[in-house]
Amino acid sequence: MNGLLNTDDLDSLSQAERAYRRLRGEILHGDLMPGERLRAADLQDRYSLGLTPIREALMRLASESLVEGETNRGARVTDASLDELADIMATRRAIERLCLTAAMARGGADWEAEIVASMHLLS
Repeated sequence: MNGLLNTDDLDSLSQAERAYRRLRGEILHGDLMPGERLRAADLQDRYSLGLTPIREALMRLASESLVEGETNRGARVTDASLDELADIMATRRAIERLCLTAAMARGGADWEAEIVASMHLLS
């Protein structure tokens, strides 16, 4: 489950799952920004879902540290820190290095020629 809402799945999902996937997708794609306030009543209108499913989704997202609850104020999208960003970038570099190494090991002469041609176009 990636948090994205596929319209083919809409009918088979509970309202709480629908709310969760929509909110999670919007947070991960930057539609809801770090620090942005999330009022259950506003989300209820926005998603045309009940208040209980919205609250359930917010609690689930809080357990994933994507949302922080605020006493008597609803919730807020969790802020991202510079340390977390540095960790994400280091992880991404490590993964991309592994992918490139695997591609180079599996690539043949045609693949190498395509890489050389692409480098020529870029320069």
